[in-house]
Amino acid sequence: MTGAPDPLQSRAVLIGTGHYKALGEIGAVRNNLDGLAEVLRADRFWGLPSANCVVVEDPRTSADMLDPVNVAAQNATDTLLLYYAGHGLIDPWRSELHLALVESDAQRIYTAVPYSQIRDVLLDSRAARRIVILDCCYSGRALGQMASPAAAVVDEASAEGTYVLAASAENKAALAPPGAQYTAFTGEFLAILHTGIDGRGPLLDLDSIYQHLRAVMQGKGLPVPQKRDRNTAGQLALIRNQAFHQPPDVFGMEGPGRATDPPARVRSDAVTVRPVPRIDISSLNLGADLGSGDQGKVTAVNTLLVSGQPAALKTYSPGAVAALDTDALETIVGFPRQLGPDDIRWLQDNTAWPSIVVEDSGVTCGFLMRTVPLAYYFDFQTRTRGTRRVLADMAFLLNADAYVASAGMSVSERDRLMLLKSLAAALARLHALDVVVGDLTPKNLLFSLSPEPGCFLIDCDAMLVRGETVLPQMQTPDWEVPSGEPIATVSADAYKFALVAIRLFARDQSSYDSAALAALSPELGRLADISLGSDPSRRPRPAAWIRTLEGH
Repeated sequence: MTGAPDPLQSRAVLIGTGHYKALGEIGAVRNNLDGLAEVLRADRFWGLPSANCVVVEDPRTSADMLDPVNVAAQNATDTLLLYYAGHGLIDPWRSELHLALVESDAQRIYTAVPYSQIRDVLLDSRAARRIVILDCCYSGRALGQMASPAAAVVDEASAEGTYVLAASAENKAALAPPGAQYTAFTGEFLAILHTGIDGRGPLLDLDSIYQHLRAVMQGKGLPVPQKRDRNTAGQLALIRNQAFHQPPDVFGMEGPGRATDPPARVRSDAVTVRPVPRIDISSLNLGADLGSGDQGKVTAVNTLLVSGQPAALKTYSPGAVAALDTDALETIVGFPRQLGPDDIRWLQDNTAWPSIVVEDSGVTCGFLMRTVPLAYYFDFQTRTRGTRRVLADMAFLLNADAYVASAGMSVSERDRLMLLKSLAAALARLHALDVVVGDLTPKNLLFSLSPEPGCFLIDCDAMLVRGETVLPQMQTPDWEVPSGEPIATVSADAYKFALVAIRLFARDQSSYDSAALAALSPELGRLADISLGSDPSRRPRPAAWIRTLEGH
């Protein structure tokens, strides 16, 4: 498990007790929780969905603290991370660490939660890797507890098991400077996550973080942290390294990282940049299959980042390779270099744009792109197969509300309007850059409802970019422009955008009836009717829809 932890299969529980009735206040704890949650949830660091990163502030009872840990432990299959900040208390009879609650009292040790209870919950988890970060007085006591005889059986069953990072030595109080934004340990820990570590690869492993943290805190005269790991736990990647920079002259690619398997290493000399970045497929450490279609398949790429995000490889089928216009693919890959910084960032954030040409012994066979952001997946509930994490393509929304609700999602009229506005803005921006989508269908459009409804475009190699196309333009059945009309033009995009608008509110896969849209807004209905007209020159462009959509 040398790649980054899978955010969808991982869980984090961040616990902090800063307010007490009988112990000294630690005002920085709330900032600790907020700062760490922000980092863990951000795509550029780890990208944990909010539901997978739970914050427990000022727990009052054992259940307040243990219940969220137990739920996370039962659901995590990749990585389980537990963080606690607050007072640590020592049992005078057993010298064991207890984690303080709001009403804990040092004279009544039973009012705090024994760390051994936390340990037992963690060791009962199916998670392949378990990480404990303790920022409290006497947190070093947890190092010995995690190695108790009861844990031996679990360790044998989990080769890459447990990593404990403790803020201070067993007999030395952790430092919380008065008035500081964070406690000393968490502040330095967050600083490393934000700035990264020079000289390391695209992913930071636990030992690298620990060694750097220890050196920094020792240099500042602060209590040095301790750690205990099981087997190779310290070599496990935790988070993306913000100090890692892409190789010179290679647009959008970051690698190689510290791959542990030599054949899978992506060498810096494996990438050439004339006229555009390219790499041989033999240099890639390929992971799981992500999807397939008539033109090829998409596969995850380990230990490699594109546009600051995990990379994916699209390889073309033999039939597609035979029809491939390699010059056009190079045009698309090189296209962002011709844009300004704002447009580059927009493409990176809102599309799976081809970034690097991939060859097989000198023959173009595909390209690298960023993976789809986690926000554009959802948990699809089925009666026979349970819950599955799937891409949130907009075709899902062209169904009756009862079906959408039965699959576990609630989508309001406002959500649909906001999604349509997001798509209109995306098309307007692409058209301004001389890019036509062409085969504009809901299967190529992904949606997210949080934090605000938005769209993400995939299959970008099928677009017409400044007059060039990688493969012959195609049309999806039921999404064709009128017979005899060119199929990859701004007017064709306007026609298909109107179909999206009509069908999104009709809750229907093939409707041409604008009645549902007009009932919501007569002006939107009028725009749709004009857009479906046979005269392409009269169709309002997607940008013309935005003002009306903003009024709802």
